[in-house]
Amino acid sequence: MKPYVQIIPGSFSLESFYYGIRDAVISLGYDSSVTPLQSSGKEVVLVMHSYGGIPGTESVKGLLKGDREKAGKTGGVVRLIYMTAVAPEAGQSLNEIMAPLMAKYVGINYVKLEGDYMFHEPALSAKYTFSDLPDDEGLKLAQSMPHHSAISFNGKLSYAAYKDLPVSYILCTQDCCVPPDLQRSMIASIEKESGRKVHVQELESGHCPNASRPAEAAKFIATAVEQAA
Repeated sequence: MKPYVQIIPGSFSLESFYYGIRDAVISLGYDSSVTPLQSSGKEVVLVMHSYGGIPGTESVKGLLKGDREKAGKTGGVVRLIYMTAVAPEAGQSLNEIMAPLMAKYVGINYVKLEGDYMFHEPALSAKYTFSDLPDDEGLKLAQSMPHHSAISFNGKLSYAAYKDLPVSYILCTQDCCVPPDLQRSMIASIEKESGRKVHVQELESGHCPNASRPAEAAKFIATAVEQAA
């Protein structure tokens, strides 16, 4: 039985931003969802995008296939796929990893702080977040982006699941939000922390291949999922 592909969205994102990539994954013969997955007894591969790398990594504690087997249960998480996603070390937050970039983004008003929430400035978000989409398409998506909790970016990872699971990373070479060099540094950190090589695929895409390259990204996901078979 093929693993179930569970997609974890990034920050400032609507679930609908991921319907294209979800449907493309399904077309390749996998069950997939963006909504929370209830216990199904299936093997699960987690696909995490952007900020979703932090809550996604944290969320699988106690849900690994080995954990469930010990409890007499079937299924469980068998692989992590980071798609230009943030992957801090235990005890680190997104703001610590991306401090210079976040200072830049706030300084140019790409990200605006208002009380307990952050907002994207649509025109700049279209330029950075959806850099490889036509301007009108990027702006339309940027205008629909919701606010996001400011304190969440200071949340520190307490469980580095990549130490306990095989990892794939989809490196987006044209990303203006999480630049390729930062992605590579996180891949190197995962390899150092886990003692294992990361299965890396490079996708010629901006920060949101779920919007600009859903079919290509889905094929990359399928290739990574096959590593778990």
